[in-house]
Amino acid sequence: MKKMKVKYFKKITIACLVMLAISVKGQQRPQTPIAPFPYDVEEVFYKVASDTAVKLAATVTIPKDQGPFPAILIIGGSGQTSRDQPFFNHKPLWVLADFLTRLGYVTLRFDDRGAGSSTLGSKKIHELQEEDYLADASAGIDFLKKHPSVDPKKIGVIGHSAGAGQGLALLADKSKQLVFSIMLAGYVNNYPHMVVAHQSKMMAKAAGWPLSWQRADSSFVSRSIYYTKNENNYEQRYKAIKAIADEELTKLGKLETDELQKRINTRVYILASEQFHKAAQVEPKDNLLMIKSPVLIINGDLDLNVDAAYHSPRMASSLQKNFNSKSKIVVLKGINHMLQGGGRTGLMEESKDINETISPLILEQISKWLSTLSK
Repeated sequence: MKKMKVKYFKKITIACLVMLAISVKGQQRPQTPIAPFPYDVEEVFYKVASDTAVKLAATVTIPKDQGPFPAILIIGGSGQTSRDQPFFNHKPLWVLADFLTRLGYVTLRFDDRGAGSSTLGSKKIHELQEEDYLADASAGIDFLKKHPSVDPKKIGVIGHSAGAGQGLALLADKSKQLVFSIMLAGYVNNYPHMVVAHQSKMMAKAAGWPLSWQRADSSFVSRSIYYTKNENNYEQRYKAIKAIADEELTKLGKLETDELQKRINTRVYILASEQFHKAAQVEPKDNLLMIKSPVLIINGDLDLNVDAAYHSPRMASSLQKNFNSKSKIVVLKGINHMLQGGGRTGLMEESKDINETISPLILEQISKWLSTLSK
């Protein structure tokens, strides 16, 4: 059997777990689509079967040619964010939808529960679990299957970060009958709280933090994980993790900047969340072992959220065990977690100074790979 290899690409010069919706006043990004568009746009709403109080707002883009067309559901990363996944005036999921529609695909991208024009439903944000986010994405597939412009036998999914894992789970669900999945900056088969611990070390090192900061941050995460896994009451879990954060920060005394404090306090909410608590109770599944449909996996070597050097060889090994000749995994040099090139460290703060929303190399990989599926 042919061995699955991880392909590395050289850097081109063309210029979280919680997603940050940050804007930079007066800064227009060159890849943001501008009307008029060579395709039709529909603004729609649809409900989720598992919680009828949830009404998701979404945008459908449809080629102007004669249909029906193949379709792609676009799933964003973790946290409550709108359908374009905006950050620093970048709108990557809009750029992606525009690109895919020009290739001849219907696309659907949606506002997360409680974000944009979507309703939150019967649960509070901290009560949401992975199964809720998966139900929302699944409802998008059901919507596409019923759309008159879509060929229901030719639907795939593309996800970024946490959305990549959700897309893979949908592909593994035989009842959805999806034909492919594209994973951007994603990973499989890891406890999310352990990923946060690894992220903390990578980000602290990239930011050049003093050793005392790095130790405090690492100690906070490692101590908090006990409560993430074992404390069932949210209020008590949050209280315990917040106390650890305050203790670690107090040990350092007065800091010249609030950078470390902001980073740690953000992760208090993440580690205390119901989603992380529930995920810590279940042995993580490797959905790559459960599928035979083609998968394209793209990671970047400047990704501080998903360490390509660690995750990519493991995903390649899983693909090899359930091999599809069209599956492919690549690591792009110089690409950060937000799918951009042109950075030096991979830190989120760099993105405000990068005009590129999605690296053309990523778009090229997607286009070429999709073309192989029709052969």
